[in-house]
Amino acid sequence: MRRLLASDWTPNDREVDKILYLFDCGPLGDDEPRIRLDGTELDAYEWVSLAKLGDYVIPRLERRVRQAHAAARCTWSTVLAHSPQQLLAAAGSRT
Repeated sequence: MRRLLASDWTPNDREVDKILYLFDCGPLGDDEPRIRLDGTELDAYEWVSLAKLGDYVIPRLERRVRQAHAAARCTWSTVLAHSPQQLLAAAGSRT
């Protein structure tokens, strides 16, 4: 694992809130042929360009992947939240 790219606070009315982390684990390289799917949770995988990402995932996942990709191209990490107000609340600020 190289570094943290993004952390995302995801509030959830049905369950507990979650903080999700995306890490840069380096290029897959020669290990790609060793990918094995269990057929229960995933039955296929596909490399998708960022331009078509929205065709494959829901909007909040698209946002998370796009922000992590942007962070991977720079030297910073990003913190995501469902809304700016929630990010301020999580940091202890009042709006």
